[in-house]
Amino acid sequence: MDDDGQARTGRANARHLTQSIDKLLASGQVTEEEAARLHAALEQGGRDAVVRDIRVRHAEAALAGAVQDGRTTQQEADGYLDRLRAGEHSRSLRGFRRPRESRATGPGQLG
Repeated sequence: MDDDGQARTGRANARHLTQSIDKLLASGQVTEEEAARLHAALEQGGRDAVVRDIRVRHAEAALAGAVQDGRTTQQEADGYLDRLRAGEHSRSLRGFRRPRESRATGPGQLG
């Protein structure tokens, strides 16, 4: 790919990432502060650190619920959080997410 092609691809990727951040903010998946940090990281670098911090925040909430519900121990939850803070993105954490509501079935029901 020539330099012009790379520049166009880079601009398209930046637009896509900006739109994605805006959607995440609108849906409540990131806070205004996190969105601002992500936007700044796109321009200045450091995106991975910002994404890691967001993952840790989400994991803390999910794991607190899992500990409360008895699906894991506090020691296991602390271990997962330590691994996330160290930069590991464990797929096994997805098992601790609470089921999302289905628009078709309504609150409290799985769809």
